[in-house]
Amino acid sequence: MVPLDSRLARRINKTVGERLNTNQLNAKIKGYEHLQGDYALAREWIIKDYIIISSALHVEADVLLSSDKKQFFDICRELDAPFATTDPADYEKAGSSIHHYNRPQDLR
Repeated sequence: MVPLDSRLARRINKTVGERLNTNQLNAKIKGYEHLQGDYALAREWIIKDYIIISSALHVEADVLLSSDKKQFFDICRELDAPFATTDPADYEKAGSSIHHYNRPQDLR
């Protein structure tokens, strides 16, 4: 859990404000098929992703884990945040031990 203090709130406002004016937000929504049809929901998802990623950067998290290989990863890349998928297919395993994370090609 990351406490929302005034420093983090300012960082989130700066990050979102610089990258998500109405035109930029509309362009992002149009770029994702799965967000078509419900503008309000799409807007919330994208803004929440920015808030989550900004919070992780604020506390200098080692990595962000997500099953979302599309929208969340694109925003991580935009904000230069460390990201790894939670897709079991992306890990080499032997028994119950993980030996290596193979970042999918589309995430480089």
